[in-house]
Amino acid sequence: MFDEIETVYLEPKTAFDFGIIKDNPSKMGVISFQPISIQEKEGTITIVGKVDDNETTLKYEKETLTPRYKVLVAWVYLLLRKYETQDKTNKIASEYLKEALKEDLEMLRQKPIDERWAFPYYLISNYGLDVAKVLNVRAEMYKFLKCSKPLFLDFYKEILRQEKNPIRKVAVARIAEKIYPSEGWFIREIADDLFDQHKYDECIAYLLSVEKRIHDKKEWDETAGRMTLWQCYLKKRMYKEALAELSTPLHDPYFYEDYASLLRGIVFIYQRKWADAIKNFEQVVIEDVKDTNLAICASYYLIECFLATKNLVKVEQVISAFKLQEDELFLFDTRVHFGNDAVRILSKVIKSRAISDEGVAKLKGMLAYILYKLLPAKNENKRRKLTSREKDGIEKALKLTKQALDFFPAEVFFNALYSELLYEKKLYEEAMDYKIKSLIKDAGLGVIYANVELADCTDEYLHSYPQKVRDTFSMFDATPENYIEYYGFDNDVTALWKRKLYRQIADLYLYVKPYIKDYKNIGEISSHTGGTGLFEIAYSLSEAGNKEEAKWVYEKHNNLNGENSSSLNNLAIIFEKEGNLKKAKELITKAKSLNSDDEIVNRNCGRICGNKNDGNAQKERKEIAAQKRKKDKLTFDPITGEISLGSNKCSIPFASNQYQLCKILFAKPLGQWLNETDFMNDFFKGKESARSFYDAIRLTNQKIEQGLKIKKLLIYNASRVQIRTEGLG
Repeated sequence: MFDEIETVYLEPKTAFDFGIIKDNPSKMGVISFQPISIQEKEGTITIVGKVDDNETTLKYEKETLTPRYKVLVAWVYLLLRKYETQDKTNKIASEYLKEALKEDLEMLRQKPIDERWAFPYYLISNYGLDVAKVLNVRAEMYKFLKCSKPLFLDFYKEILRQEKNPIRKVAVARIAEKIYPSEGWFIREIADDLFDQHKYDECIAYLLSVEKRIHDKKEWDETAGRMTLWQCYLKKRMYKEALAELSTPLHDPYFYEDYASLLRGIVFIYQRKWADAIKNFEQVVIEDVKDTNLAICASYYLIECFLATKNLVKVEQVISAFKLQEDELFLFDTRVHFGNDAVRILSKVIKSRAISDEGVAKLKGMLAYILYKLLPAKNENKRRKLTSREKDGIEKALKLTKQALDFFPAEVFFNALYSELLYEKKLYEEAMDYKIKSLIKDAGLGVIYANVELADCTDEYLHSYPQKVRDTFSMFDATPENYIEYYGFDNDVTALWKRKLYRQIADLYLYVKPYIKDYKNIGEISSHTGGTGLFEIAYSLSEAGNKEEAKWVYEKHNNLNGENSSSLNNLAIIFEKEGNLKKAKELITKAKSLNSDDEIVNRNCGRICGNKNDGNAQKERKEIAAQKRKKDKLTFDPITGEISLGSNKCSIPFASNQYQLCKILFAKPLGQWLNETDFMNDFFKGKESARSFYDAIRLTNQKIEQGLKIKKLLIYNASRVQIRTEGLG
């Protein structure tokens, strides 16, 4: 997404301000600038790039950077940012912009603003940066609309991109259109506003004036403007004019020349000229070889034409040609409200009862999917409140999908769709049942992904979940290869591990084991827990009593991921309990060599290897015994951030990972093991250490030892922690 080197185009004065060019800007045209690299070394910032295709090196002394140069440095960082280092790059750029704005902030508020100084606010908005003193970047950007000089093109576009208020959007578009009369974005906003107000005559007049003003120019979005004009003609039943508008080729990079044939066919449908409509739609199907999905759109309209002419054989043929995949049922956004037309057409065919039961069942599932896709899009897992009509659409889609499933119970697409619709209604456990069914086979690319997860379900459901998986695959005489391949098993292991349902993990693993082709990523949950999947599976097998299989998985984990102290420690304990002390000693000694600071490993090493007279262990036992005699209760007060035991107290700093750890850990019964996953969502990752969970435990123990005189009260083992309870009230 961010890995392509961008070329940007600058007005000469702006390029001169940034130091990109040195000559008199009044004699130059637009400057192209392509940054290649940026480096800071020994107080010097070096930018390498191409200016009008000529490689140039720009050098600036960091201590003497002007505000304008600081903006340039921030911009170059943003232009060169990589996806994997986006957060780091944004932070660097934000600091430069903060410094640039701090120096000139008061000047900007007191006198007319130079339009070129709008640029840092544009960067903050466009890249979503968090810069101190800029609390409402859009409000700051609106101040620049009062400039006597025109602003640069992308500044207006950025305001329109961010603005949700339709009245303000049109007002900005009208300001921008006067400065950039050929820019399609502004023309489209104005025309769409007139169209939405049903001012069709006024919209037609406006677009015809635009067409005359920029005749034969391609700078504006011609298709968008002409599509609105075409729609106005349809609304006014000016069919002759609508067809005439399509006589000139549409220059659209997405739909190509066959787009005009589709629109002509729609005009003929309005006129009920079915033969002419069929001719145009069939031409689209033939010519749509560039994978624009126009053939899908034309197929829906062909159904309407063939139904109107009572050609039921053709209706069945078109329906049978549809593949049940999401990207082949619903056309991406067009200017003809295709989704609503598709709903109308499919509803008409279903009600007609003119086709086979199988065809009707398939159409019901397709109609349900289109109703689902017509729901408002979610923005970062948020969505506006649904209207009563949209809620009715969900209910209708649920009913239709269930009817389709009665005829096609093993259809992956319909099972996934039903799961998603149940998820919309927060019926998570029913949705999970159908998600399992959606994984019974590989239906190819483009099938709906059911978003419900085990994490959404109750403990009661999770306890019986492995049996549900087995029963579902048995019902359809299927095997779980697809369940493994498409991360179903991995996600389930993650959810079960977070709930400490080890027996369920063991049961699922034993069911899928015969079908595992590659153990390298099996059960992979590292992004969630810091584990590797196999470690959690092995631990679960051991907890469930299957020691032999646990040993095999631990060894498989070590072979694939490298040995670590936690897995070796756990293996050592298994061999110890089996009476194989030789093997246990070998493993625990190796575990200690890999991590000599691990308290659990050291303790187990002392026990297994027979170091019962270890001085540190004796001293630790005395400290615990002394605390036991006090019979005082150990508490943590989240308001004051203090851990107390009797009269002794120690303070844990607020807004730290140590505080988050204590807040969650002390809220549970003392002595209960808790996993790293129970804390990580609350942690300030990376601010204290790359190993934030382990370091939070270590730093908390240091403060407890200083304040309460208890050494290593928090016990760490295999990505989990507990409060030691011996001798505590």
